[in-house]
Amino acid sequence: MFNDDTLQVLIRRALKDNRDIHVALARVNEARALLGIQRLEYYPQINVQAGLRKSDGADSLLTGVTNSEMAYLGGGLSWELDLWGRLRRLNEAAAAELLATEQGRRSMILTVVGDVARTYMELIELDDQVAITDTQVVIRRASLQLARGRFQGGLTSEMDVRQGEHALAVAEGSHSRALRQRTQKENEISVLLGRPPGGVPRGLRLSQQGVPTAIPAGLPSSLLTRRPDVRQAEEQLHAANARIGAAVAAMFPTISLTATGGSISSELGSLFGNGTGFWRLAPNLFLPIINTGRNRKQVAAERARTEAAMGQYEKTVLTAFREVEDQLVAVMEVQRDLMSCGVAVRQRYDWSAAAHKGIKDRSLSLSRH
Repeated sequence: MFNDDTLQVLIRRALKDNRDIHVALARVNEARALLGIQRLEYYPQINVQAGLRKSDGADSLLTGVTNSEMAYLGGGLSWELDLWGRLRRLNEAAAAELLATEQGRRSMILTVVGDVARTYMELIELDDQVAITDTQVVIRRASLQLARGRFQGGLTSEMDVRQGEHALAVAEGSHSRALRQRTQKENEISVLLGRPPGGVPRGLRLSQQGVPTAIPAGLPSSLLTRRPDVRQAEEQLHAANARIGAAVAAMFPTISLTATGGSISSELGSLFGNGTGFWRLAPNLFLPIINTGRNRKQVAAERARTEAAMGQYEKTVLTAFREVEDQLVAVMEVQRDLMSCGVAVRQRYDWSAAAHKGIKDRSLSLSRH
């Protein structure tokens, strides 16, 4: 959308080095890892354990010291049967969180691109302001010199000199303010580019930038669903709704299978001998009774979070409608006024140059007189 090659280079550099985009990408990677951890809950958990214990002791103070040794090597397996869908709903919530963070990253990318383009346009506009104020300073200085010459020649009063000094001070102040704002804008762009403050290269002037593309009428409002912020709010609502199902499933019994096996011996050397092996397989049933009220409160809390997510989603959609409507009006105004603005700027430059030349001619004529 931008015909300025320098601006395109700055945008590509920002997409590569901008710190906010790096943070958004790290959050996506974190959400992806958390989803991988949650998916592992579907599979049996297998653990291996080994130990060696030695102890010295005696039955009384009169008896001798006895030594005991115990060696153990075994493994365990536990597997939760997801009968009520608790694990499925938790995985659904984790997947929705991953999609939400990915949409957040896309939203950050669009924000950075827009910020770089906006600040760059403001920067080259400030370049024009610096040039205009610099011309005004030259004109005011020459005008003041002319007024002083006329005052010294007795043609005017001292009031004209004082007014010229005031006009020159105002022009110099405007010029200094434009220089300061331009430096601050360069620093803002540098931060967006992920680098220390410094100078920014320029490309086309403001009057040479392209006119915004015309937007055809009759576009469907369903295009708003392509906005990353709307999709992010939708996925966050999806995740919150899935957590309700996980909280409800926690109120039902949890059934799991556990198995242990290995070898145990009183001496390390005979750990793998005959008769040292053992194994055990047992189903477990966990039914919350005393903490039933706590589970109900958890369900109520998740439903409240879902209502909040619903409200946030609706607000995001309304904000998207407002922003699109505002920007459509802005584009129409820019399309109508940009060309006339460029003509006015060129006319102002022409007027400034002509005025500067006229003042020089009058100064030269007065000096000769």
